[in-house]
Amino acid sequence: MNFLIQILKHPTTIIASIALGIFLGQQFPALSLSLTPIADIYISLLKMIALPLMISAVIFSISRLLSDGEAPILMRRFLLMFILVLPFVIAVSLITSAILAPGKVMTPEAQEALGSLIGMGEIGDAASIELFRDSFSEDNSQLYAILMSLVPDNIFASLSNGDALPVLIFALIFGASLGSVSARLKGTLTAVLESVYRSCLLMTSWLVIPLPIALIASLSSQLATSGIQPLLLMGEFLMALTVSSIAILVIATIVIWIRSGANFSAVINSLQMPFAVALATRNSIASMPPMMEALEKLKFPKLQVELMVPLSISLARIGPTMFYVTATLFIAELYGRDLAPADLFLVGFACFLAGVASAGATGVVALSMISISCGYLQLPFEAVLILFIAVDVISDTLRTLVLVIGNMAFSSLVCPRPLRI
Repeated sequence: MNFLIQILKHPTTIIASIALGIFLGQQFPALSLSLTPIADIYISLLKMIALPLMISAVIFSISRLLSDGEAPILMRRFLLMFILVLPFVIAVSLITSAILAPGKVMTPEAQEALGSLIGMGEIGDAASIELFRDSFSEDNSQLYAILMSLVPDNIFASLSNGDALPVLIFALIFGASLGSVSARLKGTLTAVLESVYRSCLLMTSWLVIPLPIALIASLSSQLATSGIQPLLLMGEFLMALTVSSIAILVIATIVIWIRSGANFSAVINSLQMPFAVALATRNSIASMPPMMEALEKLKFPKLQVELMVPLSISLARIGPTMFYVTATLFIAELYGRDLAPADLFLVGFACFLAGVASAGATGVVALSMISISCGYLQLPFEAVLILFIAVDVISDTLRTLVLVIGNMAFSSLVCPRPLRI
């Protein structure tokens, strides 16, 4: 069994699965669409495991850390990294987009094709959604709604709906209260929580076996659904987003390598599973189990990893923040808006807020967060929403990859460095 798992996790198998998925999506779209249930079932299986794993890991870890007196130190490091890392990601995205200038140089033919795409029948109806806001009172009401959504009024309803952020808040509060209970009273519960966590990790290792099939089904069905035309028309935007993603992924890998003190090959091997799961599922919550397992294999402290991975995934929104910066500059250049340094600073700040607000958001809701940054610049976002919907298969994949690998680097910066002899 171990030999089979090693073969299925090998980079050659992953690359071959990606290539076959792209080939099927382009050449056999009907067959690819019929594979959609396979990808959906695989994602559901991972999501089924993710929430129990997150709850057990966070409650167990924070209670143990509070008992040992390490939690305040860890949270101070988290806040420091939060203040430093996200502005760095914003700066990388701003520089990349400023250099590549997506949307600035576009032929009349491309503009006409994009205009026809905006006016397309049933998808075009999405462009009529009112997202542009004229007053800050509505912004304040949206901020109030976001803050209220963080606190679950019914934890069982949040679990049923798969709302990861309210569940995380509950787990943090419950873990903090459990940490103040005497060791005699909480001993059985902490043992149960650790058993649940280990069982979830074991189930995740079982899901490595169908991963290549799920990867083929996911990529082929995504490409068959979107088609190739929107990707070509939005090529400049996707190029800028890809360059930003590659830059952040490379930096994140180097950070993990330096912080872990392991061989570079060992770091690359540890990143294979989180990378493949993020690519197949486009779901950061489902990617948490392999993220934790990879960091623990690199000898980062288990308790800190189990707390920091869910916390960073939910709050340090590296991937979405990068996307919002690139998308905002693309819209500005599409409308011929020249941005002064003060405007760029405003874009960075607005995208920081949009990234924080995107916690738990998916699909069109996640895309609509671009309206926060566009609203500060008085840019009409609602008309071009359809363009981002058309290429969300690619952009969501890049967002998830950066969020997963980037937050592994974030967690490595917060957690103590492994002790190596």
